[in-house]
This record gives sequence, C-alpha cells and structure tokens, in this order.
Amino acid sequence: MIISLDIRDYTEVQYMFRRYPRHIFGLAMPYTPAATFCGTLAQGENLFICAHGDASSIGNPTGDPRFSAGELALWLENSVLPCNYAGDVYIAAPGAQQSYINDLRSALGDEFRHRVHGQFNQAYSQILPPGREDWVNAA
Repeated sequence: MIISLDIRDYTEVQYMFRRYPRHIFGLAMPYTPAATFCGTLAQGENLFICAHGDASSIGNPTGDPRFSAGELALWLENSVLPCNYAGDVYIAAPGAQQSYINDLRSALGDEFRHRVHGQFNQAYSQILPPGREDWVNAA
C-alpha cells in the first residue's frame, strides 16, 4: 500500500501512482485524519509512505499532517499497521535524512529491525521498488 501524506484526494492519488505495479506497491491511498488503514493493509504487505521531509519531520509541505518520527510511529501503530504486521515500512520523503528513519525504527521497536527503509534523493512521488540501492536501511 502507498499512503500519500501530501494528497488528500483519492482520484488524484490514484492518478499519481497508477504507473506503479499493484503487485509490488499495492493500492495508493490519500491521508485523511480520521482514516484507518489497518483493515486494508495486509499483514505481510509492504507499506510505502510518500511525503516531503526535513531533518525532523515528514508530511505535507504546506500544513497538516506533519509527523515527527515518534508521532509517525504512533499513527502507524494506531491507524495503519494490522495486528502482527510482518511487512516492511518504506519512507519516500525528499528532504528527510537517515536520522529520521533511525528514530522511526527505534520508536516502532526491535521487531522492526531491518524492516524500516528510507529514500531521500528521488523526486516526490517517485518510489523505487524494494531492493534497489537507493533505499537505505534504518540503523
């Protein structure tokens, strides 16, 4: 599943990400404050989050939502990740830094060791498939 923190319109999100193979990336969904995704995200499915980033947060560049690593971990645990989630979390956020995904991995806990990845050097809405060298692993 892809969740866009920038685009709140379902049709626009689908248009942006229609070139991504669904068998790799899953459905593309917009962020909405009241939405829960844990019934849509499969336990073993990878989660991709697209956003704009800076040294301490990711999200919408002009307003809400904006998440620190700890806030994102809490939102993921409460509204996104299903019980016994076994997939990987991929953060595609131009402008973010390695320290952000390190902090996110730490906030999610030891069971996410080797399962949190970041991509910071691509243009917004460009997500490379897992396994490419552009993805960095959280420490």
